[in-house]
Amino acid sequence: MVKQIILLMAVFFVCESYGQKLSIELSIEWKYEESDVYNGLKINVVPYLKIRYNNLTNDSIFLPKVYKNAFFLPQLAASTLVADFKLSDFDKIHLPSIKRSVFIGGMPPNNIQWEVLPDSIDFYSEHEVGEINQLLSDIYETVFRFNENNTLRYNQKSDIKESQILGELREDFVFLLPYSKHVEYYNLFGFKVVGGDYSFALSINEINDFLFTFSVWDNEKEKWEFKEVKLPEKVGGYHLYNGDFYTNEIKITF
Repeated sequence: MVKQIILLMAVFFVCESYGQKLSIELSIEWKYEESDVYNGLKINVVPYLKIRYNNLTNDSIFLPKVYKNAFFLPQLAASTLVADFKLSDFDKIHLPSIKRSVFIGGMPPNNIQWEVLPDSIDFYSEHEVGEINQLLSDIYETVFRFNENNTLRYNQKSDIKESQILGELREDFVFLLPYSKHVEYYNLFGFKVVGGDYSFALSINEINDFLFTFSVWDNEKEKWEFKEVKLPEKVGGYHLYNGDFYTNEIKITF
């Protein structure tokens, strides 16, 4: 088991403002930790991506998490495990030294993955998932034996009810009292192993008042269309937040 000792430092980040009622800010923090894995690789400090939700209003609000993972690890856009690495293999991993962008989460049900792309590729264009996503996925699976295939999917046809959000869906949402914050950390060990220049950012800058659910084939448009289900406007005294928000991009070189 990893033993967490102290928080060491945060890395400066560049901000781009989108709103003044909610902020979802990214930063990097380094933690001194002890484990057989880290000791074997002679790693003394481990980088973490910090996601901080800030309620900038005097209202109690709730919203879907922009990234949701019960193990607090990145889940990369990739197929199932391909390479079962040994720790000794990590020293042999060499990738071209190019700048890469890491896009995190989104609105449910697309808030369960990260995707890594070269800076030359537009995330919002049609593109294939790059090999680095598979490589990082395999590293995390090798070290942490992490698998979240049982992630809850939104596939209902009716609007989501208050009882669901306070029940089986509770961990998919953030609840914020006036001027409060909620912080989550995600382990960037795999990115440190691979090395390189990375720019981390959320894949959205707006919270919707609905979720996408199941998809159906539209014969006329000849494409899949996602259906929407509404979120309740109020849950247990918390008002649904929807609209734009302040966020930022964080750059780091490993």
